[in-house]
Amino acid sequence: MEFRNISTELRRILKDRKITYKDLAKKLGRSESGIKKALTGEDISYNRLEEILKVAEVDLKTLPSLT
Repeated sequence: MEFRNISTELRRILKDRKITYKDLAKKLGRSESGIKKALTGEDISYNRLEEILKVAEVDLKTLPSLT
């Protein structure tokens, strides 16, 4: 599973749901720039990804890029 595919799909879902990086940052107690770096970079910890998915109410197994 390639992170780039997951990240692209997750960002699309966030946009569709009108969830901003600022919204995620506030709910996760992190900086907006940190969230942006996590979602646009090449490397993210599984725990950080899991936190973002939970706030966005997305199940990793249901991302279309993984099916």
